[in-house]
Amino acid sequence: MRELKQDFASRCLEIKNYLDFVSSIEAEEIYNKNGKSLDNQIIKVLKANMFLLLYNLVESTVDRAIDCLLIQICNNNIKYESIVDELQLQWSKVHVRQNLQSQNSKTIEANLKIILNKTLNEYVKFEGDYKPKIRDNIDSEEIRAIAKNFGFKWKPSKELKGGVFLDTIKQHRNNLAHGSVSFSACGRDYETGQLEDLSKKTIKLLGEFIKTIENYIDNQAYKKD
Repeated sequence: MRELKQDFASRCLEIKNYLDFVSSIEAEEIYNKNGKSLDNQIIKVLKANMFLLLYNLVESTVDRAIDCLLIQICNNNIKYESIVDELQLQWSKVHVRQNLQSQNSKTIEANLKIILNKTLNEYVKFEGDYKPKIRDNIDSEEIRAIAKNFGFKWKPSKELKGGVFLDTIKQHRNNLAHGSVSFSACGRDYETGQLEDLSKKTIKLLGEFIKTIENYIDNQAYKKD
């Protein structure tokens, strides 16, 4: 968890510094090499880029937080029968994907024997190719689904209103990534203060998500009663 928190803090600082930079440009404190203030279109582009930074923060934080959980399970030498039903299903899905997709019945039979042996005799591993996949396009609904799939509940603070603002971040990020809208068109409707408020909410929400994972690990709630 320490590395996750350090990386999270570093990315949050990156966002803060970027916002300060954009604010200074809007205040005409930054000039190009010819001594002229940067034009308004460039400021719009810089504002739009905030959605890429924020989405990067969301996806990396959620993915790494789940990694911390899976690593803890692996390190604790736990057998399949001892983990909660949701994690058993994640384990099963991965093994079906890795071993039971063949059209050859003999191959399936041999691989099924391997899976049964692992289930009965070996410790659960969520590593390498056997790590459950976290889907991209992460928003508030997807985070709730991830939490449910891995056996814990996630509910953001009341003032965050369920994290609905993540939908906006995801949509702008996808529009920019797929070229369906230009950066200047995306950034033209946002004031720097709005982007600052959006970043603060995002950082608070992700901090709460990290804390939820941390409590889940500390309480070993991934184990069956």
